[in-house]
Amino acid sequence: MNGMPVGCSPAQFAGDEIPLRFSVRLWCGVPGLHDSTASLLAQADAALYQAKAAGATRCAWRRWSGPVEVLESHSFLPRGWNMRAILPMAAALVLVGCASATMDAARGGKPTAQLASLKAPELVAQCIQFSWQKEDVFGDDASGYLEKRKQGGLTVYTREAESFVDVYPRAGGTQVDYYAQKNDNVALQRRAAAATCL
Repeated sequence: MNGMPVGCSPAQFAGDEIPLRFSVRLWCGVPGLHDSTASLLAQADAALYQAKAAGATRCAWRRWSGPVEVLESHSFLPRGWNMRAILPMAAALVLVGCASATMDAARGGKPTAQLASLKAPELVAQCIQFSWQKEDVFGDDASGYLEKRKQGGLTVYTREAESFVDVYPRAGGTQVDYYAQKNDNVALQRRAAAATCL
């Protein structure tokens, strides 16, 4: 979790300077069995308020069950960087980390579906990525990101890893392991779209 109040350059309005500040709270991890949305938001809020209480441009986080740490901006940013420069990069890295944690947890269980193809893994993965990005099919849920797997092959995943496929070589062809967090119409559409790429 991360709470980060950030100061920006003052805005000009009617000849007056108005200082701008905003706070960001992020939570990333795999929820435990007894976690609720309310308890996760409370943990993120606690880090945010500790950062705000420590002063401007502070970052606070807690590693799993450890204590909340508050750092000054100069202690965790390279020389010459400021919070405005680092915030978009940090947000992107946190989101990628969240997707990875979600996918790793799902891989600990059985795939929602297993599919096979005689095509090359790269062709299958790219086809799935493009099919999941079709706004005319998925609307606001359209997304598809492609990355290499540590074990070989590729992974295609959606925002927040709601659905993802591991695509890898197997027995003269390609194995596709499909995982879905939910069993809803969007998950079924993604599975069907993946099947058209075989």
